[in-house]
Amino acid sequence: MTRQEPLLQNQERSDASSLDTVVAERKLNGLKFRRKSIFGRQSKKAQSIVGKLEELQRKYEFHNVVKKFVQYDDGSSTLNFQEFLSITRSLSITLRYISDEDMRELFDSIDDDNSGHLTIEELQKNYAELIRYEANYHPCHRTPISAQTSKWLKFRCEVYEALTKEGSRIQTYLNFVTVLAVVLWLLEDRRTAYLKWDAEVPVYEVVFYTIIVSILLEYLGKLLVVRYKLLWISSFKSIRDLIIVVPMFIPKAGNETFFKNMFWACQLMMVLRLTSIPIFHEYLGVFTETLRLSSALIGMLLAAFTVMLIINSALTCAAENGTEGFETRLHTLYWGIVTMSTLGYGDFYPTTQLGQACTCITVITGIVVTAFAINIIGECFNEALDRYLARKNDIVSKNLLKSLMVLDDAHEGDDLNMDGLMDKPRKRKSTDCVA
Repeated sequence: MTRQEPLLQNQERSDASSLDTVVAERKLNGLKFRRKSIFGRQSKKAQSIVGKLEELQRKYEFHNVVKKFVQYDDGSSTLNFQEFLSITRSLSITLRYISDEDMRELFDSIDDDNSGHLTIEELQKNYAELIRYEANYHPCHRTPISAQTSKWLKFRCEVYEALTKEGSRIQTYLNFVTVLAVVLWLLEDRRTAYLKWDAEVPVYEVVFYTIIVSILLEYLGKLLVVRYKLLWISSFKSIRDLIIVVPMFIPKAGNETFFKNMFWACQLMMVLRLTSIPIFHEYLGVFTETLRLSSALIGMLLAAFTVMLIINSALTCAAENGTEGFETRLHTLYWGIVTMSTLGYGDFYPTTQLGQACTCITVITGIVVTAFAINIIGECFNEALDRYLARKNDIVSKNLLKSLMVLDDAHEGDDLNMDGLMDKPRKRKSTDCVA
């Protein structure tokens, strides 16, 4: 044996050990990545407030998933369809009453690897969507209309799409009467001759009854054609529209007070119907997303605000000792809310020196808590707005791509210069392979 052979053997051993080290590191990184994928962490947002809040919320959700998973798992570390039914039926009322066919379709959409079983990662990834699941009321959402479809089912599908499809004439008309009802509610004036309910010329009354009849016909049409009728009747939108049409069936003579109260509720539900109009629903989604992102810290700030409010109000009430406006603790709490919010009506105020000193402390603590809330909500709003703009950009890009494909077909396959029109796909960083 020559001297070089031991050196070669040592070199081979060192190469093998380094290779094992690389493989072990990659396995470790894979495990770390798998753990991060369970929680859905995003490294770019890990240092931001929004990223930390989302990570915290996902861990809470994951904790609930683990408890549900352990409760219904038979020891196989996966969930079959029957175990999935047991879990989802307990999550919401909607999931409790939808059919097994829809649940099977939902199960298959969650089962990414088509194994027929759900892992804990697959369940966790879709847990939030399961809680917020909304039933599909379309009468034939699963089976497309064909020559074998019955006339009654075709009629139900056509009516449902006419009442719910965005951009249809009936939907456009219903959106118009909703806006008209809100405008009339804002313009109502008892001093005018026309814009009031008991006017000599019943223009206001006729227009409002026309709007209510339109919504009643929409309600009856949906009730006739939707699936899961009991579930639809118990939904918020159905109850809202039912409250709108109630004044039509209340005799006004002898029930003036009850009629006015129900008509006021009807007008309030009309205002809430604005949120169903697509453009308002889209924009309000940014604000609801903001509140969802900041929900954890908003609760913390409300708790801090409540504690400071009670302490400052108690000190001020003791300092004023029953002076005007501070006779009871409830009056003092009202003063504390107005003062800490930096609104300051000035309807009553402390007159003693100790009470004025407590007022200064109340104002300062209110400014501090308000500044924290504005900072947190502002950052969450920026994140929600970025997500909204990204979704809009994706939609516009897809529509633009379809238009360019149609244009390309019209030019018989001539190459079109799309530079600057479409976002270029991002190049993935290539990784070195271990030989």
